[in-house]
Amino acid sequence: PSRRVMPFLKARVMPWISLIVVAALLAWLIWKACSVTAVTVAATDPCAGGVPCAPTAAGAAVFDTRSACFATNINLEAGKRYRFSVAPLDAWVDGDIPAGPAGIAGSAAPWWMPLAVPFRRAWREPWYTLMGSTGCDGQKPFAIGAGLDKHQIENAGRLHLFVNDAVCSLCPGGVWHYYKNNRGTARVTVTPID
Repeated sequence: PSRRVMPFLKARVMPWISLIVVAALLAWLIWKACSVTAVTVAATDPCAGGVPCAPTAAGAAVFDTRSACFATNINLEAGKRYRFSVAPLDAWVDGDIPAGPAGIAGSAAPWWMPLAVPFRRAWREPWYTLMGSTGCDGQKPFAIGAGLDKHQIENAGRLHLFVNDAVCSLCPGGVWHYYKNNRGTARVTVTPID
């Protein structure tokens, strides 16, 4: 029996296992190439251009969904809890797909969106959800959505805002190409709780 098993494994099973391993390796390489952490991002800084401004611990910012990494003038402290209030100023749209700060509703999402999940900045959060982070490097983003009553900040730094859209350094149009078709603005207010 073992003389029959080994040739069978070599001829029928091992080629498929090899193919699966190579496919997984290629998928991982593509994911790494398309990861937002693989690129350097130039932030839109409200304090740039010689305009004097001191970052504050609370405040409000008007965010545009076309910004891939909007730097607010709000500094967040590690270990502190904050409340995030979101007031849309106009309709939010991703291309021609209606959305909002909480993301794209499941019924509005086109059939192909699940196929593009590997290109989404935060895989676990819905498409187009309003996100925050304390930097543009894509590390430790958190979902703000339509508002967040309590969120404890892990890393200190300036609050950056973005919607959870696709990024891809290998795609035509550049890494932030998919932010160009976004429309919508909102006032985001941050209040410390502790």
